[in-house]
Amino acid sequence: MIAPGPALLVFALLLLGAAGIAWPVHGLAARFRRARRDARRIGVEDTLKYLYHREAEGLAVHADAIAGALGVRPTAARDLLERLGAAGLVTSAGVTHALTDRGRQEALRVVRTHRLLEQYLADRTGVAPDEWHTFAEDAEHDLTPEEAEALAARLGQPRFDPHGEPIPTADGTLPVTAIRPDGPPPERTLADAAPGETVRVRRLTGECRGPQRRRLLDLGVVPGTTITAELSSPGGDPVAYRIRGALIALRRQQAAWIEIDGPGRAA
Repeated sequence: MIAPGPALLVFALLLLGAAGIAWPVHGLAARFRRARRDARRIGVEDTLKYLYHREAEGLAVHADAIAGALGVRPTAARDLLERLGAAGLVTSAGVTHALTDRGRQEALRVVRTHRLLEQYLADRTGVAPDEWHTFAEDAEHDLTPEEAEALAARLGQPRFDPHGEPIPTADGTLPVTAIRPDGPPPERTLADAAPGETVRVRRLTGECRGPQRRRLLDLGVVPGTTITAELSSPGGDPVAYRIRGALIALRRQQAAWIEIDGPGRAA
């Protein structure tokens, strides 16, 4: 026969364990439900943003591409697209998918939050430029629309992020023809770098826009990045540059979009 004392102790522990799981607000079950809701919301916002960026590049989007971008199974991407379609945010034509007007507005809201966060990181923190995008990717899902607008007011309603990309307005419009005022022409660009020279990026010029700007940003061409001119083709165009450990070929026109600091040093 089990003694009353140990039996009561075991019963109390089991009761506490059950309460910890089933507690309405702080229990494990409630936390799990919140985590699932957050994951679904993040998936929705990331999908809308991905569709928006591909739309800006004039590219058709398939479910497999979304799966690859989000790091999920194709079946999960298709389920997500079905939910977005039912919500009136995405329309489908065969195997390709595109944003509706409502979906585009929601995507622009996420893009606005992301670019405001990058501007905040650039202006108010010591976070390195090559980490702005990653930090903003994580934090953009945590800000409510009200918090995003408070951040915009704190920053003085910036029109461009630190990469020169236009920030959508609060009403969801994006001046696609806007160019960040760059002042006088750059004194020196990457196209001026001599073979073997290592230079530091100051910024991308206003002439670099759309998919070309996004490609350079994805390669890590942000303020402060060091680039070395490694190899030149026989005709001098393109040139292979060492960017963040990778050898990347850029044509002279592309290199001319990258403004650099003064004379660098030999590699």
